[in-house]
Parts: sequence; structure tokens; C-alpha cells
Amino acid sequence: MNHLRKIKFRNKRVFVRVDFNVPNYDMHAPRIIRTLPTIRFLLRQGAKVILATHAESNDKKIPSTRELAKKLKSKYFGSLIFSPELFGGKTEKLVANLRPGGMVFLENLRIDPGEKKCDKKFARNLSKLADFYINEAFSVSHRSHASIVLMPKLLPSSMGMLFENEVKNISRAFRPKKPFLFILGGGKTETKLPLLYALSKTADQVLLGGIIANDFLTGKVKPSRNFVLKKIILPHDVVIETSDGKKVMPSNEINSSMRIYDVGPESLKEWANIVKMSRFVVWNGPLGFMEKGYIEGTKKLVSILKKSKAEIIIGGGDTADFLEGKFPKNVFISTGGGAMLDFLSNKTLPGIEALKRK
Repeated sequence: MNHLRKIKFRNKRVFVRVDFNVPNYDMHAPRIIRTLPTIRFLLRQGAKVILATHAESNDKKIPSTRELAKKLKSKYFGSLIFSPELFGGKTEKLVANLRPGGMVFLENLRIDPGEKKCDKKFARNLSKLADFYINEAFSVSHRSHASIVLMPKLLPSSMGMLFENEVKNISRAFRPKKPFLFILGGGKTETKLPLLYALSKTADQVLLGGIIANDFLTGKVKPSRNFVLKKIILPHDVVIETSDGKKVMPSNEINSSMRIYDVGPESLKEWANIVKMSRFVVWNGPLGFMEKGYIEGTKKLVSILKKSKAEIIIGGGDTADFLEGKFPKNVFISTGGGAMLDFLSNKTLPGIEALKRK
């Protein structure tokens, strides 16, 4: 696999796949901020940069990235040029006219169904714009989309600096310091179970919150030998919702008709002691039902982790909403939610495997 810093890019057309699909195109979002070093490195090297991202709203609408381009131009790259198409005569002309250190920003990759369908013709058309491909979109590299897995087959390629840093830091979970604590929350139990299975083998203790804790406590998930059950710690008090509002109750009084909305305060006190005794911590997913305002457990966990001296890896996605402010150097916050899950489960991603194929 090629390494970015060892390549001479002057006058080369470099296609950089980023993930700038962030709420309100926030210019301070980690996925944007942490990609800037790669882009600036290429521009300083005299590359001709072709920047591309997808964008899609929660209701599956595909917006133009024109507004994103305006913000990028105003905040970071004054010479950025927006192309209102992905490929074709206009884009080809804009790229051909780029000087070393110039940049074209393409329209939303998902305006063409070929991106998500992983269409070979779509990938070939994109690849004709460039001499080299860089994947700087770790957070979507668990998806087998054309710009992630096909373009590296068509062009010399490498990871970007953000991507390399993600792989380096998250890979520490495969050889963790002991005691190793794994904290798992969030929704979609079916997507979390493979990760629980994988890390319960190496973790010394596993704390469960979110929907997966709810499903264990209410019997929706039946214990099996796939999990090292003696390592799993469920909350012993939980927050539920009644007609009178929030209520804390012992988890052993929960039945299958109830829904748990957050981890209880006594459990969090116990968890604080477990964190304090750990030397390595991985956390993925909020502890409560965020959409209904149950955020106290997650906020408390963030406070606990900030005080810890352990090496800590925190997954992005929904958890990122609670990670504002400064964190100590022992905490690594990933830009990936689902990508981090898949990488921890499988020790690779489709986007990584595509970069290896030469």
C-alpha cells in the first residue's frame, strides 16, 4: 500500500474522497477539520486536487453540495472552484485548467445512483479525471460504494492522513493494555452483536447500555455461548418512563413489556470505579434514548472518561453529539460510527481491502 508522504504529487491530478456529510455543513465538524492536513499537504506539494463527498439527509434526500463548497471556499480554500456536475465536459475543462495547488470540488456523489450501486462505468468516469486516488473517508469505508472500493482498482491510491490515524489508533484495541474495558450502547442491536462477540473475547469487562442493554434485560436477546457472559455487566438500576415522568427502578424488576430509557445513577457510580481501574477503554454508542431527551447517562460517562488516565477510544456517529470541548491526550475520538464498529469486528473494511489490491 502506498504512503501519502512518500509520493511526489506536483502537477498530478489527485482525487480525494472525503466524508463531509455533516449536519448543517458545520465547518468545525471533526470530519472536516481532521481532513484539512491532507488537503493542505497536497496543495503545498503542487497537486491539482479534485475533492468529492457524498451528502444525504436523514430523510434520504440528496442535496447539492454547492452550499458546502461556498462554506469551504469562505473558511478554508479561497481558490476552490465548484463543479455543478460529477463528470462531463464542464468538469473536465475545470480540471484541465487547474494550476498546481488548485482545487475543484465536485457535486454530491450520490446525485448519480452509480455511486451507491457500485457501478463500474460510474467509477471509470470519475477515475478519468485523476492520476491518483486518496481515500480520506474512513467513516464511510465500511460501505462498498463506487468511490470507495472501485476507484482504487483504477488508479494508484493511498490512504489519507486522517484514515491512517484512524487505523493506527483503533488497531490498538486488538492488542489492548489490561485491564481492558469495553462499553457498548446505541441502537440497532443486530449490528452491535458481532462487535460484542468479537470484543468480549479480549475485554476483561463489558458494560452495556442503550438498546442492547434493554434487549438483554427484557429477554429479547437470549444469552448464548457466543458471548463471554461472565464479563458482561448490565446496569442494576435503569431509567424508565411512566405517566408521571421519569422513574429510576432496579433492573431486576424490568419485564418484557417495559422499555429502558437510560442507565441509572447508581450503576454509573459503579461504572466510574470500573473505568478508574481500567488501563484501556473502548466506547461505542450513547447509553440512553437520545431522541427523547435521555442524555444524562451519556453525559455522565463522558465526564467519567475525561478524568480517566486509561488509553481511551471513543466511536463517532451518535456519540459525537456529546463530545464537545477539550479532551485529554489519552482520548482518541474516531470520526467513524459504523466504520469503527465494522473495523473492530472484522479488523478491516471494504475501503481498506480496496487500497490493498494492486
